[in-house]
Amino acid sequence: MIRTPSKIAISGDYTPSKVVAQKIRLNSSPTNVFSKKNFSEPTFAELIEKNNQTGGNNQEGSDKEEPKDEYQKFLDTLTEVDNKYSFEYHTPKLDLPGELGGENLVYKMPTHSELFKKAKQSLEAKYISKRDKIKQDQLNKQYDTQKNIKQEEFYAQRKIDKLASQLAENIEKLQGEIVNKGLSRSSIASNLKKQEGERIEGQVDEVESIKIMNVELLEEKIDQIIEETASALESLSQVNDAELQAQMSKLLEDALAQKQEIDKYNNSLTANRSKFLLSKEEVIGKAKRAEQNRIGKIISLYNEIGGNEYRKQALKEKLNLTKMYFDTIGKEKAKELLSSSTILQYYLKDYYDAIVSYVDSMK
Repeated sequence: MIRTPSKIAISGDYTPSKVVAQKIRLNSSPTNVFSKKNFSEPTFAELIEKNNQTGGNNQEGSDKEEPKDEYQKFLDTLTEVDNKYSFEYHTPKLDLPGELGGENLVYKMPTHSELFKKAKQSLEAKYISKRDKIKQDQLNKQYDTQKNIKQEEFYAQRKIDKLASQLAENIEKLQGEIVNKGLSRSSIASNLKKQEGERIEGQVDEVESIKIMNVELLEEKIDQIIEETASALESLSQVNDAELQAQMSKLLEDALAQKQEIDKYNNSLTANRSKFLLSKEEVIGKAKRAEQNRIGKIISLYNEIGGNEYRKQALKEKLNLTKMYFDTIGKEKAKELLSSSTILQYYLKDYYDAIVSYVDSMK
């Protein structure tokens, strides 16, 4: 008759960040193959607290620190052995995503005003730079022309002042000659003075005419500068409007292309979701069948070799894994772990003394 063993192995959830150990109920039944006489087993909370305080960490002053994650991985392998020999069904941990990676992307086509704003912003700096340069060139040219006008007025006035001084000197000189010749009371003296005044006045009029003509030419140049500036600004505005339209067309084209790519991605994702769900169910089903087959095999093994041998086989496997791990960390670190944590007593049970002896014999 085939005997079905009762629950004898450690069960529970084992995560990489914390050792989770469940206290075994020790009964006198032959099927409780992990029982140990005279062993006061720590509670679940005590094991966790003790391991968190000391397990996997070097004491202060150690020359070399064993990374905690490596120690945790070792403990996880012992837990895997317990699960391997457990008669309980363990839900397969497949690390499968809940759904197909990725979510549908949402893309909102930009409005005409948004495209216009973006296009304008992309061209604004260049437009302002060119516009300001045109205006600055106008100011510079106007400044230079105004400066030339002031120079014309200044030089004309200086010539007129010089002619006035010259007239005064000439009249004074002429007066002396008239006196010397005794012509002070004659009409000749008056006529000579008048003629000299008219001559100088004619020169002044000529200077004024030249000044007025030159100033008018310069003022016409200012008007021309203003007209050229307005024309340049108008041309710049037209060019900017054309570039703005071209940029909007490009942005619209890019937006349509992006929308097409997103639609293509979303359609592909939708089409693949059903395939993914089918594949996921197949993987889960296969894993469940594998776990059921595992239970069937260990039940057969238990009935074939008996409870004591079954228990020994599981413990020996954990003992060998512990030896392999201690070989990698060395004797001092192994002794430190044994003295600072009781978690291995929990895992190795009757074979705990064997691992202690093994460590003592290490070189």
